[in-house]
Amino acid sequence: MNAPMSEIRIFPNPSNGTFTIANMQDVPIDYFEIYDLSGNLLLKQENINRARYHCKQCLPKGVYIIRVYLDGTLKQQKLIVP
Repeated sequence: MNAPMSEIRIFPNPSNGTFTIANMQDVPIDYFEIYDLSGNLLLKQENINRARYHCKQCLPKGVYIIRVYLDGTLKQQKLIVP
């Protein structure tokens, strides 16, 4: 079962450096990646296997791209840390 792309939420956004990724349809998240705007991979979190994950990795001020992979689909969203 593929979750509709609109059912993935990353919040709060803007963030203070920590954030939550939630799949509103309870399909487990396989993994996610955090990239800076230059395309550098900053963090890859694997083996999540739950529908909600709180990332406690404190990101410094900046703009990031969060890529969330689950059940064969990709959700990409911008995250702002002012």
